[in-house]
Amino acid sequence: MRIATWNTGGERWYSRTRGTRYYRALFGASPDIICLQEVPNPAAIRGYAADYTLVAAPAPGYTNSSFNHNLILTRSPARETGEISFPHMDDAGGYERVLWVDVAFGRATLRVYNCHLRIVRAGPAERLQQLRVILDHAAKHHGPAIICGDMNTAGEVAGIAQWFIPRYYHWPARANESERSVFSATANTEGFQEALPLDTPTWIVPYLRQPFMNLKLDWCLFKGLRPTHARAVTLGSDHRAIIVDAAPSGE
Repeated sequence: MRIATWNTGGERWYSRTRGTRYYRALFGASPDIICLQEVPNPAAIRGYAADYTLVAAPAPGYTNSSFNHNLILTRSPARETGEISFPHMDDAGGYERVLWVDVAFGRATLRVYNCHLRIVRAGPAERLQQLRVILDHAAKHHGPAIICGDMNTAGEVAGIAQWFIPRYYHWPARANESERSVFSATANTEGFQEALPLDTPTWIVPYLRQPFMNLKLDWCLFKGLRPTHARAVTLGSDHRAIIVDAAPSGE
């Protein structure tokens, strides 16, 4: 099975995903499941997704509705779909719901979560709280599961990051560990493992197409599946896509 996750960046001034060639490149990799965040126009995807079932949900919290759609596309029919909300976190404003879908995977039912966790007016504590809500939901599912998407996790707060990150994140004054390490360890407690090495950057400077501050914002966490090959691919937004080949953990 091949899964891909990518934050398309919407139709911001710095995003180049308005062109169609990036979608062609992504679909050309023939993923069985595709999770997309910040899609500007879900209808435009259908031209590339004739062989897929499309599960869509607008994510609340943005005033600009042109880039806030989260989508899951699957070659297998969707058995059940739903969303996870964070009502207890509404005081921070604009938390996005997590979209999930159950699909057939051999004799099992695979559950896939498509996430876009909070960055504005939020920090490691808030995102960790969101992750725990998702993990609690996943614990009720009996079968393999994937939690993927743009988690907006910060890296080490050092060098230029000491100036940059606290202005966008609610970063504690003193942090002994990087957010990605804590995020990964928390997922590990529930049996989820990240497909990419934790030091793989997934955020890039638009147009320069180069990583900046080694930020790993995007994740693809597996449980009950064994990643056999994982890679980060630069397409057209400020996020790199993650494409992972996986097999049942027993194989």
